[in-house]
Amino acid sequence: MNATLFGYLALARPLGWAPFIFALVFGIMDSQPAAPFSIILLAAWVLLCGSIMAVNFYSDVSVDRINTGSKDVKVDRQPFVTGRIRKRSGLLFAAALAAGGLFSALSLSYSVLTLALLFFALQTFYSIGPRLKSVPFIDVLLNSVSVAVSYAVPFPSLSSTAWQPLLWLSFFSASLYMLTLLADARPDRKAGIMTTAVFLGGRKGTVLGFVFYMVSLPFFLLALDKNPAAHYYLMLPFILAGIFAYIAILKNGALINKILKVMYCTAGAVVAFLLVLYLL
Repeated sequence: MNATLFGYLALARPLGWAPFIFALVFGIMDSQPAAPFSIILLAAWVLLCGSIMAVNFYSDVSVDRINTGSKDVKVDRQPFVTGRIRKRSGLLFAAALAAGGLFSALSLSYSVLTLALLFFALQTFYSIGPRLKSVPFIDVLLNSVSVAVSYAVPFPSLSSTAWQPLLWLSFFSASLYMLTLLADARPDRKAGIMTTAVFLGGRKGTVLGFVFYMVSLPFFLLALDKNPAAHYYLMLPFILAGIFAYIAILKNGALINKILKVMYCTAGAVVAFLLVLYLL
């Protein structure tokens, strides 16, 4: 019983939610909605993220079998690959999470539901038909837009959404997502999946990721200037560390998996701390 529960938890891949929940929490802290609204919205996004992670694992079974790398998880040990969770059961689990997430979004407002549907659709198209993960540059764009949607959803309207942090998070997430693609480049190439990293190659892909990171910095400073709140100051040491991390990867590409593990765990810890800060 416990093994099955842990299998479903692994299928939902909580650390994989980090970019989207991170952006959502920043959006909540910037827009300051009522606490009940924030809690329900956070629950909706957690359910949707768990669903899209399960769907992504389902679509990547053949690739993950030959991927011996390790990021936040050992993908060659993911539940669909090992058989711990049957595909039918896993897809029903993903559907239940998606239904719960969308219903929670609907309980807040139609505008929240619209953005939740957009978020879910983007990530579904990324993983399965038309599987846009296999289209160079579109894969990065889809994830950046998904992060932007996650930031914007707590705001009363799109016109009231702060554009500085929206652009910072979009480019920032693109830079980190490039590292994920680079870590998966070898098995993706073997499986015939033409991601941005496979298309560009290791060196050019790393340079592109670094460019995204550096482009994000002016928008972060503009966001900090507009809203000099504690959650932005909290990010300063991590922003600086990210620059050095990218420089280290440019010098030695073999460090990608190790740095990704640190980034995933750090993002999870920062999200937890921000939530505590918001609730205090």
